[in-house]
Amino acid sequence: MSIIIIVYENPQLQSPEYFENVLPRLCQLVRSLSLPAKAELVRFWAKFNESQMLQLVISLQQYLTCTVVNILACSDTDILTSIDISLSNILYNLDMLYLANCLGGITRQSNLAHSEIVTNQASTTANADARSDQVGVFMRTVGGLRRKQDIRHHELQRLLNIDPAICRRPIVTFSAFYNEALSDAIDPRYDYRRFTVNDICLLDFPCVIMPFNKTQYLSLDCRLRQNDEIGAAIILSLLNRDVPNPFLIIRVRRDHLIEDALWQLEHVSDDNPSALLKQLRIKFVGEEGVDDGGLSKEFFVLINQEIFNPEYAMFRYNEKAGTYWFTPDSYETDAQYKLVGILVGLAIYNGIILDVTFPMALYRKLYGQKLILEDLSDCFPEIWQSLVNLLNYEGDVENDFMYTFKISYTNVFGDAVTVDLVENGGEISVNKNNREEFIRLYTEFLLTNSVKNQFDAFKKGFNMVTEDSLLKYLFRPDEVDMLVCGSKCLDFHELERVTYYDGGLTKDSTLVKDLWEVVHSFDEESKRKFLKFTTGSDRVPVGGLSKIMFRVIKNGDDSTRLPTSHTCFNVLMLCNYSSKAKLKERLLYAINNGNAGFGLS
Repeated sequence: MSIIIIVYENPQLQSPEYFENVLPRLCQLVRSLSLPAKAELVRFWAKFNESQMLQLVISLQQYLTCTVVNILACSDTDILTSIDISLSNILYNLDMLYLANCLGGITRQSNLAHSEIVTNQASTTANADARSDQVGVFMRTVGGLRRKQDIRHHELQRLLNIDPAICRRPIVTFSAFYNEALSDAIDPRYDYRRFTVNDICLLDFPCVIMPFNKTQYLSLDCRLRQNDEIGAAIILSLLNRDVPNPFLIIRVRRDHLIEDALWQLEHVSDDNPSALLKQLRIKFVGEEGVDDGGLSKEFFVLINQEIFNPEYAMFRYNEKAGTYWFTPDSYETDAQYKLVGILVGLAIYNGIILDVTFPMALYRKLYGQKLILEDLSDCFPEIWQSLVNLLNYEGDVENDFMYTFKISYTNVFGDAVTVDLVENGGEISVNKNNREEFIRLYTEFLLTNSVKNQFDAFKKGFNMVTEDSLLKYLFRPDEVDMLVCGSKCLDFHELERVTYYDGGLTKDSTLVKDLWEVVHSFDEESKRKFLKFTTGSDRVPVGGLSKIMFRVIKNGDDSTRLPTSHTCFNVLMLCNYSSKAKLKERLLYAINNGNAGFGLS
């Protein structure tokens, strides 16, 4: 153990000669350690400061990238179909470092005395056990009982008493463990197949997989399950049996969108929950059109606007935080919140980004985390700031703040409601000795107790769609946030770089150059309108705009016609306008007056 620690401390670790002679043997040695020895090494690394941890991560990442490049250079293809022993040894070491990174972050978090109100050790252990059980159920679902190396992974987590998903602030950022070279080089189809038949694969090490590549695995997992439904329908048809529809078809009237959608989803969730895993197809009653993705996008845009409309009062919008949170004392039923959870799950399952921002508290609760003071910041920023001021106040807390253990809030009807945080709370003053308990109880009430029924129903619906998928196995809570809401990076230079051209256009065409000069000159609002006009959504997918398959097609000679779009296929169709000014005028008119394009959707 001492030798391993000393060698890993060597500042020459990033030298090429170490990549060839030392690191391969070192990684193999670490992988071969006994379980207690691995746990001891992880605990030692967990004491590192940010600089020490980052140096070690960078060394292994450089070695991993060089190994991938060398393997590809010696092969006839730029795609890897499997993980060899050299790669797996590095990945095991990085995985242990990842555990140490999380363990160190959790330990520091638990030691904070005055800046946070944290959970106790018992709840942390319970969350870790619950998560391990969830992962175990998933593994048995995808391919029988997973191999013994996976069991060792979870035994190491149990021995360390750690659930990486509960780590909020690791020693170094989670993104330091992403490896783009390996994530892009591995063919997810082959890797997923190896995962299901118990072969070594990249999916065993989700900490190194880039978020976009994780979405590929999730999409592949969803499509395979959906294809199973189609295959079963074909077999039944050949046997002259009653053939169930292989798709989840929702028929809605535009003027009764929520009633129609929620009624049908409630019927499906009660009678045949497995049907929620079928590929979604939307049919607008009285309208022509086949849903190749565009109608589903439009459906989610429209129903999102309805559900989060203040008139329904199911969710409250905080303008300062820009987030939606459950409404306490809502007059909507638990069944409706369950169906909202189903809709969010369906959006993830069908690769659709929602135009809604939930606070991170929602995703942490979905992962079983107990919420703390920090979680109030993007739900109730004003209350959070007041409680932080209370926590850090050095003066006379009792007489200057004059708080008691009785709080008040405004319900959905606009009436003031008072709540005792403890028995006879109105008679107990908040002082320096009990202020941490007051903050803990206040936070617990706002984020848990006051919305328990609403959240539990939402979670039930969400899990009906996602529970047996790769979601919680692959994604951290912050990554699920990206899945639901999209990336915040609005870089149109990325979109320009990956755009395809047709109809006689090339990247050097005058019309194309004018188009991108116009788009780059837009403010953020106009850029989002352009994105919505051409793709059906103003949200950026995980991985950025470079992950959109975007096409620009010439649609005739110079004309006064407006640009059109096919949002199903992310296609923008332009006339060959005679000037950049005319192109800009026509394009702005189109994006400001067309919700999802004037063409087919």
